[in-house]
Amino acid sequence: MKIKYVLSLITILLFVVSCKRNIEELTPKSGTKISNLIAARFENNQQILNSRVKTQQKGVLEIQKTSKTASRPAATVLATPYPMVELGSIVTPLVNGQETVVSDIEPIGFGNRLTAISYRRKNGAFAGGIDIIAFDNNGNMNIVSSVTFNNTDIYSIRKTSSPLGGLRLHFTGSVNITNQPSPTAAVFGYVDLATNGTFNGTMQAVQAPSDIAYDIVIGANSNPYEVYVVTGQSQSNQNSNNGSFLVRYNYDTNTLVQIPIVDGRSISFFDASYAYPYIMVYCGDGKIRRFDANNLNAAGIFSSLEDNVPYAKRKITQLSDTKMLVADGRGGIKYLNSNDGSLIDQIHMPNSWPYGNPDSLASFDLSLTSGMGIFAANGTAGLYMFHFNNGGNALELTGSVQLDNGSSAVTAIAAQDNFVVVGTNNGTKIIRVDNFSSIPNANCIGLSMYPGDKDFELWRYGTSAAFAGPLGLQTMHVYGNYTHCGNIAVSKSLTDSANSTITINGNLYQGYTNSTFYTSVEPGATLAVNGNVTIYGDLMLEGTLQMQPNSTLAVYGRIIRSANSRIIGNPELLAGSADTTLGASSNTRIPLASASNLFPAASQGFVVYGAQATNVGEYIEFNAIFPRNMNYMRRYVVRVNGVPHFNFDCSHYYMGATLRYKLPNGTVISRIIPTTNFDPNFTPVPIDF
Repeated sequence: MKIKYVLSLITILLFVVSCKRNIEELTPKSGTKISNLIAARFENNQQILNSRVKTQQKGVLEIQKTSKTASRPAATVLATPYPMVELGSIVTPLVNGQETVVSDIEPIGFGNRLTAISYRRKNGAFAGGIDIIAFDNNGNMNIVSSVTFNNTDIYSIRKTSSPLGGLRLHFTGSVNITNQPSPTAAVFGYVDLATNGTFNGTMQAVQAPSDIAYDIVIGANSNPYEVYVVTGQSQSNQNSNNGSFLVRYNYDTNTLVQIPIVDGRSISFFDASYAYPYIMVYCGDGKIRRFDANNLNAAGIFSSLEDNVPYAKRKITQLSDTKMLVADGRGGIKYLNSNDGSLIDQIHMPNSWPYGNPDSLASFDLSLTSGMGIFAANGTAGLYMFHFNNGGNALELTGSVQLDNGSSAVTAIAAQDNFVVVGTNNGTKIIRVDNFSSIPNANCIGLSMYPGDKDFELWRYGTSAAFAGPLGLQTMHVYGNYTHCGNIAVSKSLTDSANSTITINGNLYQGYTNSTFYTSVEPGATLAVNGNVTIYGDLMLEGTLQMQPNSTLAVYGRIIRSANSRIIGNPELLAGSADTTLGASSNTRIPLASASNLFPAASQGFVVYGAQATNVGEYIEFNAIFPRNMNYMRRYVVRVNGVPHFNFDCSHYYMGATLRYKLPNGTVISRIIPTTNFDPNFTPVPIDF
């Protein structure tokens, strides 16, 4: 009995010690690792993740005239040397039932354009996360991996290599401390991921002083163990006494140094060739504070800011030893001397705007490119494009782009190669932007840039014109002969009039999905494209479309052809978006006036759109205008993702018969490929017509 009593007492004591240890771990001090306060959920299931990838809305974007002053100009569309095409979007995740908004974007790998996107709560309870997405030149995109936090907002992300191999993604945010013994809510840390972009479940979080950790940078030589963080006060805790700080933390030694500042919002690490590395901190009191990165001693203070929207993250970008750009919220975009803070130039925010929340009429983020200029995330004012002029002493504004007809406020941005990843309050958009590096060959030498306005018109037969360079237009109408060297994007209608010729040495993009705009090649006209063709509206083909071998043709609307139309060059016909429908009907119809020129080669086909994977009882339908004696065209095979799906024999149908095939549940038809060989492995399916 005594032995049993002693064992019971020891068990109770061990239980008490265990409970005490758990309580201590849940009561961290500044610099203490607090992963147990962060509720993380990792997701690598592609079917679940890619349900948030949307391609219904895509096509050519219009660049509008914008003013550097605070006045708001009339909404005028511009011709531009930077044609832009929206390729699709990633919907923001719902986290524990809460809506989120994009807070930051960080390119992490250029091989397959891996990009990290962070989220914070839109309204209501704490909710955040990080997506890793990938996209290619054709706009195919997917979510590779994701982590969500039921009780934590994420504000900033920065990449380094991981000491464990692969990549390390550092983050800042704010954790919900309700019913938690943690005294402050600001948090920063990292998650590790493999080089293919999948999270491996390794993460660390550290408590920081204040209510929100707004921004983070990595120390000298991209040391993954040392980070600098700025913290500030949240709008929901304006009366808290937690203060704001510049923090330096070392994960290896678990040491934290904190310097008091005023409402820290943004931080940038500057490498100066003539001096020590230093830290620039954007503060909500209208000042930029400069610190020695080695000892965190104060090294200067500039009063160059005018932002009056509190508690919002901003951006500082180093340009050179002496110059920097600042996204200054309501103060717009500031071009400053980084030695004394003096103003070199400025792009103001409009003093009024017809769209969205007035508090979101602010500059949030900046991204510099080598060939496309500079992009700014300017909230409800949209996506701004500008570049340096006058020997680098002035900012020249190209224009702005309104996304989703002005309903999406741009909150974050990152440009890489010829693509811009744009974060909004409604999701993330992938946009292709062409520049002068896209001019395809030496034949363009000597041609000038197009000097006209948004509507290109060549009105007289027998006249000719030729220009070079990437070109974005609203409309294009040619009577005569026009040659262009470079890519062309036309947001509305393109018309190649009867007996006219348009030759494009580059790619052609036209229209926007679910719009009424189209590309029309009239009788006797030739549209010759020495590149790829992507039409987001309808293709009305009565003349000749001439393309090169190995090029691609994608049409997201209808293909409407006359008896005398031709497609020359045997291009690969790409399927359009499988979740795009035409009109009110969910059924896709490809009206064909004649079949004599539809399939000049057995390898060609035409695209079928609109088959919804989730709908029941969908069908494809087309007109069977095949002469009964055309035996070489009578047998067809429909392939889904390259796999034979069904086939049928058209030889016994009369001209004008309508062929219809009902799709099995869950089928998405990508293309129809004609063949002269009947597939012996498939039994012909009866067609209801």
